[in-house]
Amino acid sequence: MFISTQVARATLRVLLRQSANTCSQRFASTSKNSLPVVSAGSGETSHLLQTCAKKKSDPLEYENLLQASLGSQVKNSQIVKKLICQDGMVDVTWKDDGTSRYHSKWLWFNCFCSECMQPNSGQKIVKPGDIPWKLTAVNAKEFENDDGAFIEVQFKEVNHIVRLPQEWLKLYSYSTDSLQAKSEMRDPPYFTQGPIKAFDYQAVSDTESSHYFEWLHNLNLSGVTIVNNVPTETGASGKVGELIGPVTTTLYGKVSDVVAVENPINVAYSSISLDVHQDLMYYESPPGLQLLHCLRFCPQVTGGESLFIDAFYAAENFRQEHPHHFQTLLKVPATFKKIHFDRDNPAAYLYQRPHITVNSHQKITNVIWSPPFEGPLQVSEELVEPYFEAYQAFAETIHKAPVVTHRMVPGDCLVFNNRRMLHGRNSYELNGGARHFQVCYVNTDDFIQRVQVEHIRRKTGQFAKRVGNQCNF
Repeated sequence: MFISTQVARATLRVLLRQSANTCSQRFASTSKNSLPVVSAGSGETSHLLQTCAKKKSDPLEYENLLQASLGSQVKNSQIVKKLICQDGMVDVTWKDDGTSRYHSKWLWFNCFCSECMQPNSGQKIVKPGDIPWKLTAVNAKEFENDDGAFIEVQFKEVNHIVRLPQEWLKLYSYSTDSLQAKSEMRDPPYFTQGPIKAFDYQAVSDTESSHYFEWLHNLNLSGVTIVNNVPTETGASGKVGELIGPVTTTLYGKVSDVVAVENPINVAYSSISLDVHQDLMYYESPPGLQLLHCLRFCPQVTGGESLFIDAFYAAENFRQEHPHHFQTLLKVPATFKKIHFDRDNPAAYLYQRPHITVNSHQKITNVIWSPPFEGPLQVSEELVEPYFEAYQAFAETIHKAPVVTHRMVPGDCLVFNNRRMLHGRNSYELNGGARHFQVCYVNTDDFIQRVQVEHIRRKTGQFAKRVGNQCNF
């Protein structure tokens, strides 16, 4: 999962401090602990871990378990109902009557003892070759101590004892139901109706504040926000971006101007309308966040409104309406290019990828739509006609999708997910006025990890939502 293994393990060292010195020492038993309460960092909310018996699993339970695995204040509770070793694996029945199966090698590879994990860094030091090719779990049992409830696993072939917290083990269950539930928790809601939520620049500049967290959380949920009252000075968009992560240097530099000029080297540098698209799709890793800052937008300028369409929404509708075409765009790679030598820094970018990607749960994880930068299709001839039929059908679906429109004013900075939100603009006439924007980008990974860090710091018990970076979660 995208949550840092290092972070999870570092916080769990509090729970496992007695096992850090040896693999073989047994934990002393103590009486069972009562249900733990986890206090939020602000002291305003608390979460009771749901360990009582349930008839079926609840996705909310995984949020609580996530919190349990990452919060250093948590007592690791006893949630195992039954343990069985069979066929070299460990079968667990939980108190909510859910079940999980764990392979022997998976258990060892995730062992937290000092022989397998470096205590200070939280990084694995066990090597793939350290684990026997044949490994058979022959004994599994529960035990509890002052740090909570654990399971202990022994193997037939070697004298190595694996110990793992029960809450942690359930959180990382890879049963079909568990993986499906955790995948659904990462689904963002569709954004199909405005207005776009706005946040004050000074308020979100305090990265310890609730305003900052609310801004990131809303950006993760809806895919687009506005930061207003940003100083109308050159480079200010970069300062907004740096509140989330490093500003990415691209073909256009760190911060570039968007203003109508004669003989533009990019269609954006003109006053014609821009159909919805995504930027820099000819990169292997296109930017995740785009920040579009308005320095000047005179009242006499007519048109020029910014347009947004949720690509996740459009792609899901496309799947429902045209399942055959949807499958075509999953497998046929389009060509994305930027070939331009008549410029200060000549460009020759070429990249092939399908328009749509799904994960193992058939969740849409990536949508690529950038007609201005598509090059000649380079695929087997029998795929050409099916591709264009699917491509045109997808274009129709996109243009039937709800459009959210916003007219910028000086000081506005639109911050949006370039991997999810298709953006465009209406044509405009200056009428003696001026329209001057600047743009910069922040990497997807820097954005999503910052969202997750803020959830962990505030002990919300939530995963960051899917952002369109092709991650399989």
